[in-house]
Amino acid sequence: FTYIGRKPKNAISQHLDNLLKKISYGCWWQEPTTIGASSLVDKVYVAYPDLIDKRLKSKDVVGLSSSMFLDEDVVEFSKLLLSTHSLDIKSLKNLDAVLTLPHESLFGDNERYRSHVLETLHRYGENSAVKYHPRYSEYDLLRLEDEGVTLLPAEAAFESLLMLLPTKTTIIGDVSSTLLTTRWIRPDLNVISESRGGVNRKLENLFKELDILIS
Repeated sequence: FTYIGRKPKNAISQHLDNLLKKISYGCWWQEPTTIGASSLVDKVYVAYPDLIDKRLKSKDVVGLSSSMFLDEDVVEFSKLLLSTHSLDIKSLKNLDAVLTLPHESLFGDNERYRSHVLETLHRYGENSAVKYHPRYSEYDLLRLEDEGVTLLPAEAAFESLLMLLPTKTTIIGDVSSTLLTTRWIRPDLNVISESRGGVNRKLENLFKELDILIS
């Protein structure tokens, strides 16, 4: 929402919704046109200040720097975090690609999706890994380990992983904010959106601005 905004509601529907919530919560309630546009919000802290939705530009916009993530102490802290997940840090140096998956509710145990994941991994290199969504409930739902795929700990912080990957690594996702995070923290990595169903025009333009390839 920070960059592509929220699609405006029908005027009548928005007015009625706003009225009902004022009755329920109090007259202070506001229904902003997009996330962050409320008059109760003074500042917005963003990774890409020049690309935010126009409805947020009237705020006090503070650009965030990713340089803190590359600080030596933060990198060492990331290693400590990952070590709690029994992850061999050295193995990250050999990865050609990391595929991040959406929440399991979007694919379940769909065999077509499983085939798509395996084809994608094969396309980007032999030494590739998959990271399930941190809120997945069943271990290796797509049975990827059966095919020799390396699984990164789903619950591990993706930001911690990013700092330890070699420049040759390609990060692949669908339309996840993971791609935006990757481009911000590690602008040296290749970032690809495998959005088979397509993306809307605003998101497509945002990805192009950030040099995220749509495959």
